[in-house]
Amino acid sequence: MNERAGPLVRLVTEDDLGGVCEIVNYFIEKTVFNFRTEPQVVDEWRDQWRRLHSRFPWLLATNDDRLVGVAYTGPWNHRVVYQWTVEVTVYVDASAHRRGVGDALYTELLARLRRQGFRSAVAVIAPPNDPSVRLHERYGFIQVGQLGDAGYKVGAAGTMSDSGSAYCAAAAMRQRRRCPSRDEHIYEPRKNRQPCDELARAHGRLRAAECDRRELRL
Repeated sequence: MNERAGPLVRLVTEDDLGGVCEIVNYFIEKTVFNFRTEPQVVDEWRDQWRRLHSRFPWLLATNDDRLVGVAYTGPWNHRVVYQWTVEVTVYVDASAHRRGVGDALYTELLARLRRQGFRSAVAVIAPPNDPSVRLHERYGFIQVGQLGDAGYKVGAAGTMSDSGSAYCAAAAMRQRRRCPSRDEHIYEPRKNRQPCDELARAHGRLRAAECDRRELRL
């Protein structure tokens, strides 16, 4: 890998989906970081990409023309009141960890989300995964809750996970007094970040209640 030059980041095209599928399937089959239990097929990715990519950014990182990472977004919740909140996901090829791939992807991804007017980004991390936690915290993600006993998966090494931590990047987005219209795509970055709970109060009771609800155990 050409570490001096660093990875190149660009939009995912339909021709890239086979490589995306391969990277994510590694984490499905070999780890507990992805809660799927069966490998995905390219047709699943193609259907998802066709439905989402025109509004939600999908990016990949390459080095020497080899795919080394992917970051993609989608709706956090399909109800219309959540239309400016996205869920973000990032995977880095196992051979390219600790080489700046995740940073390159998130630098570009979060900048695109701001320009498109999104207000909040949410990531769900299955612990223990300290490298992912550190990556998200570098970009302003703040832990807002933990989903205890949310999933159970036996991995290739006999490991399991029964909880997931929820991180919120609301602090990385500029606060606005009103929701943008569907035609607005410009968001200037804020000079100072607010803590997630402060920004939640600014967004109103609905946002704060959502963060609290994610801590609820049935």
